[in-house]
Amino acid sequence: MVVPFGSAQERRSRTTYRPTVTPEGSTHVETAFTGTTSSFSSTAYGKVAVAAPVRQRDFRAGSTTGRRPAVMAEDGRMTGDEDRIALSTQDLREVTAFAAACAEVVLEVFEADQPDDSRPRDAVGAAWEFARGGGRGRSLRDTAWAAMKAAKAADTAAASEAARAAMSAAGAAYLHPLAKATQVKHILGAGAHAARAAELVAGHDPGVAAEHVERAVRHATPVVVEVLKRFPAAPVGGGRVGELIRMLDAGLRPPTPAE
Repeated sequence: MVVPFGSAQERRSRTTYRPTVTPEGSTHVETAFTGTTSSFSSTAYGKVAVAAPVRQRDFRAGSTTGRRPAVMAEDGRMTGDEDRIALSTQDLREVTAFAAACAEVVLEVFEADQPDDSRPRDAVGAAWEFARGGGRGRSLRDTAWAAMKAAKAADTAAASEAARAAMSAAGAAYLHPLAKATQVKHILGAGAHAARAAELVAGHDPGVAAEHVERAVRHATPVVVEVLKRFPAAPVGGGRVGELIRMLDAGLRPPTPAE
C-alpha cells in the first residue's frame, strides 16, 4: 500500500537523525523522535558503515529504559543502581580541601628542583579555590594537566612526586560517583604522592612517609572519612604510592568488628 506523503501515517513513520562525531572517530546518530542511539564505524571523508543500536532512552521519564529509580541509602550509596554513589558539591569541596592540604606541604620539594616553574603551585591554588566555594571549571583541569607535565619535566623523583601530589589535588574535584576502588585515588592520591616525595627527600626513609600518612589521617575531616567509606577499599598495585594509598585508606576507615 502506498502511503501518501504528508499524511498522518507517513509523518509518524518519519525519523530525523542528528549525527555527532566523537573524539574517537565514531559517529553516533540519535533519532529526534524515539531517542534511539546507533553507532557507526567511520571511514575516510566522513562516510559511515554498518549501524548497530546501542540503547533506548525514555526521554519522558528522564532515565534509561528498564533501569529502576535510584534511592539514597543511609551509607550514601544509591540503591537501585549499585554502581552509583551519592556525592554532593560540598562533599567534593571537602575532599579537594583535604587533597590540597596534603599537596601543599611538599610544594617546596618541587620548587627546590624547579624554582621557576609555578605549575604545581597553580594546581594547588586552583584546588583551594574550588574547595573554598569556587566553580568546578576549566582551571582545575588545565592546572592538573600542567602539573602532570611539570612532574615529567622534573629532574628528581622527589620533585616529580611533589608535582603529582599537586596534580592529584586539582583532580580531586573530579571524584566520580562510581562504586569503584580506583576512585579512592582521587581522595587519597595527593596525600600518598606527598608522603612519597617526603620519603624520597629523606633518602627513602619509610618512617618519614609514615609520619606524613599519620598527619594526613589526623587532619582529615569527618566529611572526608564519610565520603571515603562510601567507596570500596583502595585497590591493590600501584607500587610504593599504591601502598601509601592503602595505608591512608586503612588509617581513615574505622575498623570493622571482625578486625
